[in-house]
Amino acid sequence: MRIVTYLAAWRPISARIHGLEKAAALHAGFLAVNSRSSYGADKALQKQFEDIRADIDRFQQSFGNLLPAGADSAIDRFMADGGKQIQGNTAGGSLLGRTIVVKLVAFESEMTFCLDSPMERVRSAAELAFMHLQRLIVVDKDYRKKWQDAFATHETHCEQLGDLHLLWHGIWAFKVGASGGQTDLVFQEPLRTGVGPVALGMVLTEWKKTNGSSNDAYAVAQSQAALYSGGVLAGVELTSHRYLVVITKSQIEPPADTIVGAVTYRHINIAVEPKSPSIVAKKVAK
Repeated sequence: MRIVTYLAAWRPISARIHGLEKAAALHAGFLAVNSRSSYGADKALQKQFEDIRADIDRFQQSFGNLLPAGADSAIDRFMADGGKQIQGNTAGGSLLGRTIVVKLVAFESEMTFCLDSPMERVRSAAELAFMHLQRLIVVDKDYRKKWQDAFATHETHCEQLGDLHLLWHGIWAFKVGASGGQTDLVFQEPLRTGVGPVALGMVLTEWKKTNGSSNDAYAVAQSQAALYSGGVLAGVELTSHRYLVVITKSQIEPPADTIVGAVTYRHINIAVEPKSPSIVAKKVAK
């Protein structure tokens, strides 16, 4: 199975738009010499418009809710404007075609920023870090033993291991301190220096271990994360997402994300005694 990220899927569409931009500029240069568009050049451009519009539509359908909100709304705006003009330019008119090219290029610029902005790179790295952490516990018995020992000892030990793992991925994780500011997960002290060039960015996390109700643990984590009053430190801080991490012995199905104002609370589960995926699949099959 091949997994394609939305950024990887967007790049060919982006390249095609830039290629069309060059073709349209070349065509405009020829029209400046001879106002007649010969040999079906306008219709050839129109065919490219239609193909790109279809590519954008398939892209949105394929990734849906996975897209950043800004990217999804940018597609909707373009489809309601430039997309309709593409469908209405059946004769391949030069003037409307040039207008469509301008709108396509402006749309491409906005989309590329939304999909590959500093904030989005931090969010993507954080998601990968948590996925990597759980898989590492599954396959590496020594690493799994470290997490099991931390789970048996104290919640802060889990926080520290989690912090170190996220650092591997360029993420400087912190939690909320008593004053509502940023607290270091390893030293349990307020952060006083920024991440500067040493990390992609900072992410607010709340780690809770539980042998009981995971829902209660998530609720406590969210109430603590909600106390965050911000801080001014050098570096990019992911303000759109906060990560509520509940550590359990066996895997659980975490709740769906919750959105409060402009903040999305992500629910992550890390299991220290995870079952093999093949064993889980066999039980489901029965």
